[in-house]
Amino acid sequence: MRDKTKPSIAAVVASMDAHPSRYSATVRVQSHRQEVIQELYPMVKDLLLQFYRSTRFKPTRVIYYRDGVSEGQFSNVSLSILTV
Repeated sequence: MRDKTKPSIAAVVASMDAHPSRYSATVRVQSHRQEVIQELYPMVKDLLLQFYRSTRFKPTRVIYYRDGVSEGQFSNVSLSILTV
């Protein structure tokens, strides 16, 4: 039987240099089975600031890879990512 009280874990990882060899991560605990990352904006903002402090450059592109989203949830999750 699945435990319906276990929290979901949301993690965002970012490369911290031009040659992806250093990474930084941020993690949040969310409600059970919560597929949309509730604090995505502050998580991404923190990682972008870390990147800038590390390189003194703003990134030229941001690429999102997303796992754990069903087809039925894809539209809602995509909208939350695009608004960040």
